[in-house]
Amino acid sequence: MTKFYEPIAQWILCQIVLATIWQTELQAQPARVSGVISHVALFRDQAKVTRDLEIPASAEATTLRVIELPPSFLPGSEQITTSAGVRVLSRRLVTLTPEESQSQHDNTAEQQSANLLGSLNDQRRSLEMQLTLIAQQLATMERLLQFSAKEAGNGLQNGTLQSETVEHLSEYGLGKQNELLHQQIELSSQLEKIQLTISQTQKSIENDIEPTRYSEYQLEIQVQGLPQSRAQIWISYTVGNCSWQPYYRLYANSESSEYELKFGAAVIQETGEDWPNVALEVAGVSPNASSTIPVLVPLRASVSEFGTKMNEFDLAGRSMSLPRESMDAVEDDLNLDGNISEIELQRDVALNARASSLQSWEIETAESHLRAMASDGIEYADAQVYKVENAVSVASQPTTQMITVRDAILPGEVHYVVTPLLSSFAYREVKLLNTSDIGLIAGPVSISLDGRAVGRTMLPATASGQPLVIGLGADQQLRTRRELVDKSHEIQGGNAIETFRYRIVVANFKPDTVSLRVMDRMPQSSENEALTISIKDSLPALSEDREFHRLHSRSGILRWDVDVPARRFGESAFDILYTFTAMHDRNQSIFIDSNADRTQQDLFNHESSGMGGMGGMGGGMMGGGLF
Repeated sequence: MTKFYEPIAQWILCQIVLATIWQTELQAQPARVSGVISHVALFRDQAKVTRDLEIPASAEATTLRVIELPPSFLPGSEQITTSAGVRVLSRRLVTLTPEESQSQHDNTAEQQSANLLGSLNDQRRSLEMQLTLIAQQLATMERLLQFSAKEAGNGLQNGTLQSETVEHLSEYGLGKQNELLHQQIELSSQLEKIQLTISQTQKSIENDIEPTRYSEYQLEIQVQGLPQSRAQIWISYTVGNCSWQPYYRLYANSESSEYELKFGAAVIQETGEDWPNVALEVAGVSPNASSTIPVLVPLRASVSEFGTKMNEFDLAGRSMSLPRESMDAVEDDLNLDGNISEIELQRDVALNARASSLQSWEIETAESHLRAMASDGIEYADAQVYKVENAVSVASQPTTQMITVRDAILPGEVHYVVTPLLSSFAYREVKLLNTSDIGLIAGPVSISLDGRAVGRTMLPATASGQPLVIGLGADQQLRTRRELVDKSHEIQGGNAIETFRYRIVVANFKPDTVSLRVMDRMPQSSENEALTISIKDSLPALSEDREFHRLHSRSGILRWDVDVPARRFGESAFDILYTFTAMHDRNQSIFIDSNADRTQQDLFNHESSGMGGMGGMGGGMMGGGLF
């Protein structure tokens, strides 16, 4: 008897062992999770995406496989943060086999569209069958009514009419026929809608030429959770194929001293994953930007009898272009696994090279007064991070998406600037104060005044609490012209003195007095001993604005601050008269350098010195570099 049960016992034991092995293998398989994208920090050419994961309460170690990473995922960028009490025991990137990669697409949008199409076709077939059945029932009702009418006729002829039976039969047939007709109309309408939806779905599938793709990587992590409660894990990673640019809209009202500034982001998002209902931040900095103070190294100098001095334009161009090129090279060489110390070293080399070039320019050029800012003040002043106030959804698509970042009401003061050498009209400028709690990144701004579009310009990078100037376009009610009214030449010993007298005429067609800044210039000498140029007289007096004098005292730029009374034009137009003299060797003559390259370099230096922006030469109130 015992021998009879031995095979059965062995079989049962074998099944228990196999079940235990299968259960162990199942437990060893990592749980496949994708999580929920909750936060995105969008940089100029990358984004840092954060997914939220929840792990069940357990004292045992849990292995998770994070799937559906986008194709633009940058391996090595992943970071893991956990809630209190949770430990990350290990993590690794898993490279998928081609078969595993293909299996990721089972639940993609294409499969969902195919499933939807199958469901719609099932509904279509069901409706068609119901309509066929109704058509058969209507035919039956029609025959019933014909039979009832025929029987009623025969009964009348034979004198055997059963009126009550015929009446009930007719009422039933007509009522049923009416009910079936209503059902037929309703089902036909449903069928028409289903067929339209099927057609649209088929077109959508046909237009989806590029199927959804995922990264060839998956992230596997082993965590020690909490025995009593669920725990949170946040997975952050960097993706490419995305960027953003700032844009602004400024709304001005001539009757108000407050100006509405709308700040938005033009986002290009082609990462391969959608960002639905996320907390979004846009940043002007690189995710790899160093937080360490740059190191200044000694400047080595020597003399050489046969040294060759560089052309002034070459020096100026090199000093300004070197930092951007060098820093571009540093950023291009950055990689997520790179040595941070090496990255900072390359940055400091580039910054010191730029500084050395600038100081070389200062020593070798004939200029005696130069002004410049460090390269980060010029090119990296837009290192700001902005949090979008409300949750937004950003789809992965090839077209630009416009997202509102912030609205601000800024106080401002309007003034008028006339520059008769450059324009016959006065230009309006508003000096705004950035009273918001954030700095403004440099970007294009579209301007509207009293509901009319007046143009576009560039808004300079502006810190919180810093003023900036924005142009509001020309005003045709203020006109100006410039006249040379007298010129003389005399000899004093070995010198020649030339005198030039000018009149600036301003016409005000407005019904009110207008405060104007009138701008002009006289020649500037780069060879102080050979040519001396100075103002002889001016009526009215030149502006005493301290900031203007600090910025332009050696540039030859002149400014008058005047109040032009209402209706002053024609013979009663407002006049400004001034005289300057030029003294030089009697055997020489004055030469004006009108070289376009030099003009371009002067404008570039003006922007690079932190005085740029739409403010132009408007009294030194220029852009965001006002300090």
